[in-house]
Amino acid sequence: MYLNGLKIKLEMKMKNFIILFALISFMSCTDFDIEDQGLILEDLPSYVAFKNDGGTITPIVKNVAENTTSAASRTVTVECPTGTLSDITVSYSFSGSAVYGTDFTIAGATAAGGTVIIKQRNGDNNDFDFGNIVVTLLTDAVADGTKDLIITLTSAVNADGQTFAVGRGGTDVLRSATFNISNVDLTLSFASSSASLTEGGKEKTALVVVSNFAAPEDVTISLATQGDAVLGTDFTYKSGNPLPATVTLLKGKTSVSIDTLLSVNDDLKEAKDSIQYTLSGATIAGAGNTVKIGTAKTFVYKVKDDIKRITMERVKTDTVRITSINQTGPLLLPVSMSSSSQQSISIGYNITGGTPGVDYVDSSGGTIVFAPGQTKANINLTIPSGAVSGGVKKINVKLNAATLLPGSDTEVEVVATTNLESNIKIGN
Repeated sequence: MYLNGLKIKLEMKMKNFIILFALISFMSCTDFDIEDQGLILEDLPSYVAFKNDGGTITPIVKNVAENTTSAASRTVTVECPTGTLSDITVSYSFSGSAVYGTDFTIAGATAAGGTVIIKQRNGDNNDFDFGNIVVTLLTDAVADGTKDLIITLTSAVNADGQTFAVGRGGTDVLRSATFNISNVDLTLSFASSSASLTEGGKEKTALVVVSNFAAPEDVTISLATQGDAVLGTDFTYKSGNPLPATVTLLKGKTSVSIDTLLSVNDDLKEAKDSIQYTLSGATIAGAGNTVKIGTAKTFVYKVKDDIKRITMERVKTDTVRITSINQTGPLLLPVSMSSSSQQSISIGYNITGGTPGVDYVDSSGGTIVFAPGQTKANINLTIPSGAVSGGVKKINVKLNAATLLPGSDTEVEVVATTNLESNIKIGN
C-alpha cells in the first residue's frame, strides 16, 4: 500500500511539473508569436508631446491671421501620456519666418523660446494637468505676406530630476506645432471718395484718411494733388495753410484729418472745377516698411459755380392792365436774383410793342443793375396819361442777357427760367 501511495504522489508531482513547464514554454513563445503576425512590441520611454485632438498623431498645423483673437485657434497643448510624480518643465524653441515681438509674443517667453509647466496633481502618477502655450498674434501693419511660426519641444524634466523624451515616444512625431500666419495689412483710404461744393455756399468738407485698424506705430502718409481748381480762387482750407506733402496717422489711431475744404465765390462763369487728392504712399516705423493703400486712394473735390437765377416777379401770364388815367404814371417791374454777387451785375432787357415815348417811357434805359450784395432790382417804366387812349396796346418786357458791368471780361453764369418776361396791356 505504501508503495502504491508513493507512486500516486510521484505521478501527481510529475503532472504538476509538466503543467508548469508548459506554461513557461507558452509564455516564452509569446513574443515570437506576435512578431510572427507582423507586430512588434516596443518599450516606449516616458515622454512629453503636443496633444492632438481626437488622439491622432497627424502634424499640428494651425492657420491663423495676424488679427486672430480666438484663444482656441492660438493655443497648443503639451501632455505627458506616461504620467509624472512631480511637475514637469518643458522647454521649447521658435523657428520659421515669424519674428518674436513683431509678429507674435508668448507670455514669459523670449525670442529664443520659453517654458511651459505640466502640473502633477494629488501625488497620483496619472493625475496631471496639461500645459498650454498661448500665442498672441500681432498686427504689424506692414505688407509682408504670410509668415510661419514653428514651436519645437526641446527638453523636459520634472521636479524630481527625471528627464523625459520630447516627441511621441522620443521621436519627431508631435514634437512641433506650426502656425501659418496670414498677413493683415494696415490699409489706408479716404473716408469718402468725393464731394461737391457750390461757390459761396456754406458747405464744408473734411478731408480725412482712415485705416482698417489702429496703427501700431506712427504712419507717414504722402499726398499728391492734381486738377484745375485754384486754391484761394475756387476753394480754400479752414486752417489757412497750403496742403502739406505728408500727414501722420498717430499710433493707436484709426483716422487723421488733413484739413477742411471751404468754397470761395469768385462770381466767374466757368466750367466745373475740381481737384483730386491721392494717397501716393505710406510707411510705418521707418523707410522700407510699406503700408497698403486701399482702393479708395483718391478723393475728388468738385467746385460748382454759384449760378445766378434771374426771375421777373410779374410773370407773362400775370398781365399788367392799365385802363384808366388813374393807373398811369410810374410802373415798376420787379426782378429778383437767386443769390447776391460780390460784383455789380447788369441785366439787359428788350421792350416790344407800343411806341416808346408815347405808350411808355423806359427810365432804366434797357438795363437794370444789381449792386454787390443785392438780390432785388426794378425795371422802371412810366406810362403817360395819354397812352390809355387811341386803342389797346400790348407791351412785352423780356430779360435777355446778364453780364458784369464794363471793366470785367468775364461773365456771370445766369440760368434762364420760365419767368423772364412780363406783359403790359394799355387801354380798353
